Amino acid sequence: MDDQPSKIWNIALVFSLLLLAGILYYRFAPVREYVDAKCPWVKEQLAQHGIQFDGTAGTAPASTNSATVSPTRPVAAALAQPVSVAQFTSDRSLWPKTVKIKKATEFPAVINGKEIGKLSVPAGTEVKLISVTSEKVGVAYSPDGTMSNAGGAWLQIAETDLIERADITH
Repeated sequence: MDDQPSKIWNIALVFSLLLLAGILYYRFAPVREYVDAKCPWVKEQLAQHGIQFDGTAGTAPASTNSATVSPTRPVAAALAQPVSVAQFTSDRSLWPKTVKIKKATEFPAVINGKEIGKLSVPAGTEVKLISVTSEKVGVAYSPDGTMSNAGGAWLQIAETDLIERADITH
């Protein structure tokens, strides 16, 4: 038996220190401000990957803040000013959780992850907003409300009430 410790413990120590540093950066605004002042590249790298912080210490990111985004309250009411399409598509915290479809739409009927047919979903139905591009939205519908049985579709933005829910400049 070898008396030297395994090299895996060195890697585990470094990994755990990096994980702890990431948690401190995420959770505490003073730590984040200090790191951003000393190492501005950290904030730039996170921003390139779509990770942004709302600037309040000890709170969840803006995407889970119910005061900012609500399926029934327009997103624009939470914003100080209109945003561009590029800003809106890149910042998930501005997206509502759901949108209403404006016309009957066919969605795949899914049970246990397998498509078994098609469902015609009537106009006015709330569907979960999954993705937003400059022209289309990715949405999911599940008759039982569970995302495990949801079927997805790409729709034109105009086929939903997204524009009415968000103040987007063109």
